[in-house]
Amino acid sequence: MTGYRVPIELGGVVSLQKSVDETVSRLRLAGTDVAAVEVKKAQGGMPQSVASSVSAFANGDGGLIILGLAENEGFRPVAFDARATAVATAGVCRDEVVPAVKAEIDIVQVDGMPVVAVALPPGERELLPYYVKSQGMERGSYLRSWDGDRHLTTYEVHALLAGRGQPRDDTAVVPEAGLADLDDKAVGALVERLRATRGKAFAEATDEAALEYVRVLDRSGGRTQVTLAGLLALGKYPQRHFPQLNVTFVAFAQPDGSQLADGTRFLDNVAIDGPIPAMIT
Repeated sequence: MTGYRVPIELGGVVSLQKSVDETVSRLRLAGTDVAAVEVKKAQGGMPQSVASSVSAFANGDGGLIILGLAENEGFRPVAFDARATAVATAGVCRDEVVPAVKAEIDIVQVDGMPVVAVALPPGERELLPYYVKSQGMERGSYLRSWDGDRHLTTYEVHALLAGRGQPRDDTAVVPEAGLADLDDKAVGALVERLRATRGKAFAEATDEAALEYVRVLDRSGGRTQVTLAGLLALGKYPQRHFPQLNVTFVAFAQPDGSQLADGTRFLDNVAIDGPIPAMIT
């Protein structure tokens, strides 16, 4: 069963029935569950782990969830409320996983009894990672492994975010900020350096045009606005708009962070704010 891929055929209940028939036959032949398939009895209502499985399949190669089968009974169907389970599953995909997952859900049959089949294609790359809303992105992002769903590490979450494309947070405009929020001396020094080092385009440009070229300003919306990068690099006091974007410096008294005999733990503890050049200095 290693490397087994679920034969998902999207396009209605007939295709889902075919996928479930083939998958259940393979499961019974192997006598065990596989990474590409999640099977649950769902007799006591919607299993809480369905959301994590939806996240795991969406973050990977997709897969198939079958609700209403008992794995420890040879993958035999059980009596349960298939209609209510199908409705609840749709709610999980729509409301409990972020972004919402486009799954194909239907009630099909196994051995003449209804089960709920949930076909999950791979998630869209630019939307990864898909995560359980109640757990947050950091703890609620999953990936499928042989024995079930596992949490993505912090590194893996950030790798998926990076895979969306180059982050452009620094070029976002700050609606409340304007030219008056920029430090004239810092702006003048930057423009002077650009004209001296960047060639004709900057030598002949107005100050505002030069600042737009390097994304300090954005004039695409019909008015001049300051970008986040411009405010943080050249602002008089960026923390007026973003108080959390500062540097906290702590000097511990001991290398392991423990206290001195007199109870002293920190030799120094200071929050440093201002534009980035000032914070670095």
